[in-house]
Amino acid sequence: MPIKIENADHVGAISLNLLYDSTVLKVSAVDLGALANGSSAQWAVEAPGQLKVVVQNANMNGDGTLVTVKCKALNTTRSSTLVIQVLGAIGADTGEDVETQVTDGSFSAADDSVEAPVISFGA
Repeated sequence: MPIKIENADHVGAISLNLLYDSTVLKVSAVDLGALANGSSAQWAVEAPGQLKVVVQNANMNGDGTLVTVKCKALNTTRSSTLVIQVLGAIGADTGEDVETQVTDGSFSAADDSVEAPVISFGA
């Protein structure tokens, strides 16, 4: 399940929560996406249904996949909204906060489909 970003312009770090239904999905791993290649990432399931991800030491530009969240479907008939909460994002060049907007995604176990959540940068 990808978490996508759009309009990144020298983004140096981002911290976020992904909220999901823990009766539908179980997170097993988080891998860096192509746009965050060369960065470092930490992740942890902080509470049932709350995944925290931090990507740092980056210089992300453009559109693409920030991270891919690997999950196991626990229920074959249910679905889950994938809610993104950006805790903070900073510019690689300036170290200043970068404005973000989010579009939540969804997962449906019935047909194993994902609508990726998206983080957009800029006003």
